[in-house]
Amino acid sequence: TQQALLFDRALRARDIGTAILFDRAGKARFASRDNVGAGQDFSDRSYFRRFLGRAEDGAYLGGPLLSRVSGSWFVPLSRRVTDAAGGFAGVVMAPIYISYFDKLLHAASGDHADRIWLVTGDGQIVSQSPQDAAATGAAFDAWSRIKPLATAGDPGAIVAAPHGEGHALVAKVGDWPLYLVLRPNPALTSHRWARSLALGAALAALSALAVILAGMLRREGARRRSALTQIAALNAELERLSRTDSLTGLGNRRCFNETLARELEKAARYRRALAVALIDVDRFDRYNERYGHAGGDACL
Repeated sequence: TQQALLFDRALRARDIGTAILFDRAGKARFASRDNVGAGQDFSDRSYFRRFLGRAEDGAYLGGPLLSRVSGSWFVPLSRRVTDAAGGFAGVVMAPIYISYFDKLLHAASGDHADRIWLVTGDGQIVSQSPQDAAATGAAFDAWSRIKPLATAGDPGAIVAAPHGEGHALVAKVGDWPLYLVLRPNPALTSHRWARSLALGAALAALSALAVILAGMLRREGARRRSALTQIAALNAELERLSRTDSLTGLGNRRCFNETLARELEKAARYRRALAVALIDVDRFDRYNERYGHAGGDACL
C-alpha cells in the first residue's frame, strides 16, 4: 500500500532504474520496485549530500555512478523532499541507465564513424560512441580546452572547439551540467550539416528527457509529501488503537504496563512515593442480568 501511494508507473520505464525515497538520514525507505535497497545507508552519495544544509528545491543531475544494488552504471536525477513545515525530509532519486545514453549516441553518430561523447560539467565521460564501457566515469582528456568555449554559449547552441589536430562540435544540454561533444570523422569532410543535425537531434532528445524526468520528480515529491503524511497519520492511529480499550476508550493492559514502568522509573529517580488505585464495580453481573450486556457496555 505504501509503495502504491509513493510511486506511479511513470517511474518504471525501461531506461530508468528503481526510483528510491531516502529519509533525512540517507536510508532507503521506499522504492518503485520490490523495495530495492530498503534500510541501506546511501548518505555518502553525491545525489543525497547535494541537498544537505540547502533549501534548494530543484532537480539535480549528477555524474555517473556504479549502482550498489544492480552493479550497473547510471546517472542520478534527484530532488529534495520537504515535510509539511518546509523542512528537509529526505531525497527522491531516479537513476537513468547509461545504456540509454549509449543507444542515443549510437543513433546520432549514424554511419559516419564520428565520435560522440556525453560529458559532465566537470569533465567526466557519461557515454561515448563508438561505445566503450571502460570510458564511463573516466576524465575527458580534452575537456580543459573545450570547456571555456562550451560554457560560454547559450544552452543548445552548437559551437566549434579545438580537439586534437582537428575540431569538435560542442553543445550544452539545456540547463543541465551535461555537454555533447562530436568529433567528425576527418576522412569525411562533406555533409557537416548532417553532423550538426545529428548532434542537434541528440541534444533535443536529452533535453526533453531531462525536462520530463524533472517534472516527474516534482510530481513524485508532492505525492510523497502527501503519502508520508497519510502514512504517519495511519501509524499514529494504529499506535493509539493498540494502546486503547475499544469499549471504554481508556488505556488497555499494554498502556498500563508501559505507564507503570515509566512512573516507577520516575519515582525511583526522584525518590518519590508512587500509589496505584484499583477500582472495581461490585456485583456488576446483576446490572448485566437486568439490562443486558449491551446495557452493561453502555454503562461502562
